[in-house]
Amino acid sequence: MRNTFVSFLLAAVEWLTEKGYRLLIGVAIVLILYGAVEGESLFWLVASFVGARCAYLVAQIVGKRQNSGDGPGIGETNRRSRLEQMSECAGLLAFCILAPLAWVLYTSEIVSLRSSQSWPAVVVALLGFILYLSPFAISSPGARLRLIWWGLPLLPAAMLLIVGIQDRHPYLNPVNPHRAALAAERVLALRDGIAAGHHYDWVTAHARMLDEQGSTGEAIRFYLDALHLNPYQKDVRERLAALSPEIGKNEHLSDTMFARKWDGPYWSQEHIIAPLPRCELDKRMEGIDRTTIVILRVGELISDSLVDAVGDVIARELDIPVCTVTRPIQLPPYTRIRGLVDGKQWEVSSLTTAVEDYIDFSLQAPLKFLVLTSADIYNGGANFVFAVSWINGGVLVSTARFGDPVKEQRLVEYRTAKQSLSSILKSFGVPESADANSVLSYARSIEEHDRKGNRPSAEALAIFRENLRSLDATWNAYKGTSLK
Repeated sequence: MRNTFVSFLLAAVEWLTEKGYRLLIGVAIVLILYGAVEGESLFWLVASFVGARCAYLVAQIVGKRQNSGDGPGIGETNRRSRLEQMSECAGLLAFCILAPLAWVLYTSEIVSLRSSQSWPAVVVALLGFILYLSPFAISSPGARLRLIWWGLPLLPAAMLLIVGIQDRHPYLNPVNPHRAALAAERVLALRDGIAAGHHYDWVTAHARMLDEQGSTGEAIRFYLDALHLNPYQKDVRERLAALSPEIGKNEHLSDTMFARKWDGPYWSQEHIIAPLPRCELDKRMEGIDRTTIVILRVGELISDSLVDAVGDVIARELDIPVCTVTRPIQLPPYTRIRGLVDGKQWEVSSLTTAVEDYIDFSLQAPLKFLVLTSADIYNGGANFVFAVSWINGGVLVSTARFGDPVKEQRLVEYRTAKQSLSSILKSFGVPESADANSVLSYARSIEEHDRKGNRPSAEALAIFRENLRSLDATWNAYKGTSLK
């Protein structure tokens, strides 16, 4: 019986080790190419090694083991004490599992296997392996150093893990009765909209739980939040319509009324895009009477034709003046290189700082700034960001993920105009939509960006017009007072 058990463990070691090496190679390649790896892949890489080594140690503890000299420490001796082998198990768990997990708990806004991990997380995992393997290099079997090195860290690492879950990520506690609610609230509180979109189902799960408990009002609220994160949940939309016919009517995929057809093209075949009016940010801008969108560009790669196409859509769809500053703002130095494929990237703050240094904020004029750049931008933990808002209602839109501006000129113009229209509407206080047919719905990928509608609903457009009217009235009142 014992020999059968030991044989089973040794077979598991070989299988896990083989899979582990394959996964290690795969993770290394992905990390070099893209600068980040899926959290699930990194976890299973570590788990493969820990599982294989623990299985080997258990085999040594419970039965005889003829060493073959492969793997760290395996060829040392068969006469290692069981206490040392148990201590090694403790060190293996502490250094390779508990300590890296604790680091993730204290450095991440949300913890799940779906979250991508970049070089820092991989370095922490490698450091754990090095610390675990060190006794093999600096001591001999039976040395007290091994017992202390491997045995002592287990309790502190476990305590750090428990405190990290309790204080920072209580939704990870499996015995917490409120973990579903805490998970949903954590997702909705994320500043990283991309990460939130990847965890939309946590919000949906909490909404369903509230629904089953009879808390209809709260369930409706979380169902709507879940749709904002992923508007393509047909079952959620149907349930929302059943709970609240009025909301269901407003949010239904086919019932939303648009000022123009929601999926109609921006340009007909015979439409000619006229050049936008050119403007300069000087005292002449103080003579304008209406809120005006000013398009700026950061870097040399945003063409006049792209700017004109974006301005054409905004001006026609929103009936608002648009002009452009022809001189581009100098692109600041890149802030990181994310793998060989993605290459250079720019932190959003580096670009917005360059724009703010360029704009003369002493100008007294009702201006909204739309900044276009070909730079691939990221915002904190949010990577591959399409657009972001910052001070004074300014909007930054990146074309980096929209295609080749030479080979796919019209497609890039369409995607940029679509994103710019959505971002400008939001800068006027129009809320994000849960309707996938609205241009204001959230897109987690370029595919979803293409699938969503081209225009806002009539209700959203009415909110925009009222807010625009209010801004213009406030400006004209201020201008009239200042002239007296």
